[in-house]
Amino acid sequence: MATNGGGSPITDYTIEYSGDGGSNWLTYSDGTSTDALVTVSGLSDDTTYLFRVSAVNAVGTGSASDMASATTAAVPGLPTGFTAAATYVTDYSVDLSWTAPDDKRVDRHQLHDRICGNRRVELLGRYMTAT
Repeated sequence: MATNGGGSPITDYTIEYSGDGGSNWLTYSDGTSTDALVTVSGLSDDTTYLFRVSAVNAVGTGSASDMASATTAAVPGLPTGFTAAATYVTDYSVDLSWTAPDDKRVDRHQLHDRICGNRRVELLGRYMTAT
């Protein structure tokens, strides 16, 4: 178990988060753990959150840490100009093209579809692979 000041071992950490600038705090339910790393899931997109953590032992819950902030990713904008053109020259393939959204946060586009029989096509950026 982790140690603390005062001789009583730390038995848990309480993780709290706020999506409204600290006016309201929610406790993240991650079970009982003395791990000093947690992934907080179930958050809303494109939202800045404040986080704080408190140590727990047999005596009670200690003071909260300083706050840390992070902003979750945003859903990218809509790609435009999407076209598909069948090519019968090699292996009955399909060429796909589009214009990326003007959103600087987008670093990858994916398209999954069933074409050419039962092959799954994955399009990453401008490269297409069939599996």
